[in-house]
Amino acid sequence: MSGMEVNGKELDWLNTAFYKICMFLWEFVGKIATLESNIAVAAIGSAGGALGAAWWLNNRDKKKELKKEIQNTNAAIGMAFGVTNTYCTFKDQLVNPITTNYARASEQLDAHHNAVADGGNPVFEFEADFRFLTPPLNTSFELHSQLYEKLTIVGRPLHCLITLQQTIHSLHTSILHRNQLINNAKAQQLQDLALSAFYFGLVDAEGNTDESYPNVMKSIQELTDDCIFYSNLLAEDLGIHGKILQKEYGRNAPKVMRIHLHDKTKETLLPSGENHQDILSWKYPA
Repeated sequence: MSGMEVNGKELDWLNTAFYKICMFLWEFVGKIATLESNIAVAAIGSAGGALGAAWWLNNRDKKKELKKEIQNTNAAIGMAFGVTNTYCTFKDQLVNPITTNYARASEQLDAHHNAVADGGNPVFEFEADFRFLTPPLNTSFELHSQLYEKLTIVGRPLHCLITLQQTIHSLHTSILHRNQLINNAKAQQLQDLALSAFYFGLVDAEGNTDESYPNVMKSIQELTDDCIFYSNLLAEDLGIHGKILQKEYGRNAPKVMRIHLHDKTKETLLPSGENHQDILSWKYPA
């Protein structure tokens, strides 16, 4: 026999050994594949959990920020409403009585001029209302800090704040100017024609006209109304801002402060806005 001869028993042994080796290799490869699969699943699960945790943390932090801003918005609403209430009280207790007396005296003067034209008594008697006014405490600086440092707000509310601060400054200046005019009149001891000329802005004995006092009376009345208007509109816009934050927060959002003006205040002290159509046409939010 040439070459290598293998009998039947040896061939069976070789086949059995080859089969066992193949099965061992197959099981080994399978175990490696299973191990890699488990590692891949674990890796995917770990990545998903990390992403979920990151989303949860980010959502939690966002809600914390929204909650803080809603709280700061409520504080700003309270401040703005406080300004409105301050100038409503100032108007009701001080400005209205003085300007009402002044308007009544002016009407009486007009009636007197008509009577004189018809041959009536040329002497006009009136009582000048020289009560001093004290500017209300200015709290707009705290309101300014609240809006610029603690709120993410733009548009009309910021315009209201800036205009309100300018208006408060102008009103305070006008009040102090009126007080100084009264001091000057008292120091000069103005009487009769000279007092009428000063008080109503008429031509004096020298032919001069000084309308400083009637002008400052008009300014005080208009600027007081403007302080009420802008602070009230600012409070309303801040309320809208708070509602927007609530919607973004979602369920169980913190409450937003609501301002309530008495009906009497709305009817007698709150300006109609007729002179502020430009800013009322500027909607918030845009």
